[in-house]
Amino acid sequence: MSPTCPGAVARTSTFALNNATLPFTLALADKGYRAAMEADCHLRDGLQVFAGKVTHERVAAAHGLDFVPPEQALACSAVRFDLYLESGPQHRKTWVSVPSLAGCCTVGPTTEKAIENARTAIRERVAFLGRYGETVPDPEPIELTVAEHVIERSLLGYGQHTFATDLEPLSPDEATRLLRWAAWSRDELVAAAVVQKVPLTVKPATGGRSAAAILSHVAGAEWAYVSSTLGTLAGGGAVVAAIESASDDPWAALAAEREALMERLSGMTPEELARVADRGGGRPPRTARRMLRRLLEHEWEHTLELRARLAL
Repeated sequence: MSPTCPGAVARTSTFALNNATLPFTLALADKGYRAAMEADCHLRDGLQVFAGKVTHERVAAAHGLDFVPPEQALACSAVRFDLYLESGPQHRKTWVSVPSLAGCCTVGPTTEKAIENARTAIRERVAFLGRYGETVPDPEPIELTVAEHVIERSLLGYGQHTFATDLEPLSPDEATRLLRWAAWSRDELVAAAVVQKVPLTVKPATGGRSAAAILSHVAGAEWAYVSSTLGTLAGGGAVVAAIESASDDPWAALAAEREALMERLSGMTPEELARVADRGGGRPPRTARRMLRRLLEHEWEHTLELRARLAL
């Protein structure tokens, strides 16, 4: 048996391989995968699956699946979502936020897994908005781009950072839309809590907070978000205490808490919607956009937590 070319002339064959493949690598890097494949038939010939479609004729035939020409598959308009990541040693996780779909967030034990989870998170968030009649473009095929990844601060990894996109002023129309989403989000949280398999005040056997503790935690957190951005909001301790003391019947107290909070938020002035609050001490600034993003993300995170318990 004759030796393989790489084994016989390793250095020469490496140069040959690099010379043959480097132009394709540079094209992908310079143009992005979509534009590069649209411009080069050789790259398209190597595409086997795209956006859930089999784009290689022989692969499709071998598996008994429909074949879609790569040109046709690439012509589908992808929806790009910019991901904002933070990773940190405290939680040993990577947190992903999707600000263009406010409230959409996920987490993973590694950056790669967190980005992978983002696709499911986007689909779940779009489905949520669709249930309430919100017009949201079909996200498929989903294209993900990491716009910012922060890893410096020791407490990162659980939605604590203020990203560049958070510093953009919030328009009155945007604020109205996000507050509408917040109302729907609260309905979903309550619906998930009502159908828990154990009493609200009982911790699940798998560990973690009781559903009642989650509800008071969500309420307390959103008052903290608002106070750190718009100034101290009086009465936060009292409304959270009312939820905690209500035990298995927190619904009226929870509704009163949210009504008081929404009254303040719906009255935000244009100056408040655009303000960047410098908290000093090296702490990240606060803005109305960041405040509503985190309010929606935090509630959604715990809604999904409660839903996950129902599947156990």
